[in-house]
Amino acid sequence: MSATSTPSKNLEQSTPAQIIKQFLLAGDIIATRAQTANSVGVRMATGGTVSHAILCLGARRGPQLAVDAMPKKGVTRDTLFNKLFQTSYAVVFRHRTATPEQCAKACAWAEHQALMNKPYDYNSAARVGIIAPYANVAKLIVIADDIDAKLNPQGEDASFMCSELVFRAYEIAGAPLTDKPAYCMSPQALFKTNRLTCLGLLK
Repeated sequence: MSATSTPSKNLEQSTPAQIIKQFLLAGDIIATRAQTANSVGVRMATGGTVSHAILCLGARRGPQLAVDAMPKKGVTRDTLFNKLFQTSYAVVFRHRTATPEQCAKACAWAEHQALMNKPYDYNSAARVGIIAPYANVAKLIVIADDIDAKLNPQGEDASFMCSELVFRAYEIAGAPLTDKPAYCMSPQALFKTNRLTCLGLLK
């Protein structure tokens, strides 16, 4: 893949490979969609093909584990099998340049957020259009968050939406997926960065 190629181009220009769960590595990212009303609403609001992002933690003498963030539940860790419940489409991404140590650091940090029971970030979800009822106040949320960020630089780590958690984890690991703030990134943004390669569809 060229340095300017993005996962979306890679997915469009070739027949996607079929990836099985056993081949996933710690640090792999899975973007999903489902046939649920919530998933459909997110995709309509963001103009995307996916509605959710999951960070794979790898298998530890057992099933694949993963971490994500969901409304009401916040940041949680569970088996990948459970995280993919109701999923009808899943695309697997892998960082193009991150070292195994950086991937491990991203996973450890994200898992820690789950252990800390971090809540869901409704503000960031509204900012990227995921939570439709908040769409009319998105500008006010951005202004408020900008003020909070200046007063409290760590404020962005108080809560997370799914894609924000993934992007932030790689920021912390020293292998950012974008030059933009993590809290501005929707799941669809995974298709637009040239720092990821698309491995294929999860079987």
